[in-house]
Amino acid sequence: SNMAEFEPLTVEVVSWWSLAGLVIFTGLTFLIQGWFLKVAVEPYGLNLKFNEWFGLVALTMLGNFIFPFSGWGFRAVYLKNKYSLSYNQFVATTMANWMTNFIVFTFGGLFGLGVIYFLFRQIELKLLFFLLVVLAGSTVGFFPIKLPKSKNKMVEKILISLRIWQKYLSHRQTIQKLTAITFWQFLATVFLFYYSYRLFGFQ
Repeated sequence: SNMAEFEPLTVEVVSWWSLAGLVIFTGLTFLIQGWFLKVAVEPYGLNLKFNEWFGLVALTMLGNFIFPFSGWGFRAVYLKNKYSLSYNQFVATTMANWMTNFIVFTFGGLFGLGVIYFLFRQIELKLLFFLLVVLAGSTVGFFPIKLPKSKNKMVEKILISLRIWQKYLSHRQTIQKLTAITFWQFLATVFLFYYSYRLFGFQ
């Protein structure tokens, strides 16, 4: 257990440079997530302005802090009312967000485990297994799969969303752009955590 290392944690700021870095990369993550949203809806003919894609991300995060997933609901309603983006199409853009995050961040986690093993000859087998399972499951989600119809209404609604996701995958250039954007989001998140730890003196 590493909990003992967190015992000396206080609210005292020991590095103002780290605080500055924290503020910068927090803002940068907002911008990158907004950029992701802008690109994600482009296959549906939407061209969001800066105040829209940045504002929607800010309100989404605020709503999610107040009540889980409520921010996503606000975003879906806004895009439907103003641009007639169906909820199923919105689900496809959301899945693009989650799937690219699973892929890129899992690779980042595996790289981190590799660095730890190289430096300290330590390996967390449970975490390694978990990351490999997530990576395998996420990779399958990017393959075209023919989905059958179901007589169960609830199951069929889920299948409809998955079919729209399968159709969304045909926009390969968009998927490539979103993957690249997610990579930059991963790097920004790494520095965000780095400066968060350095802020309180952790090396």
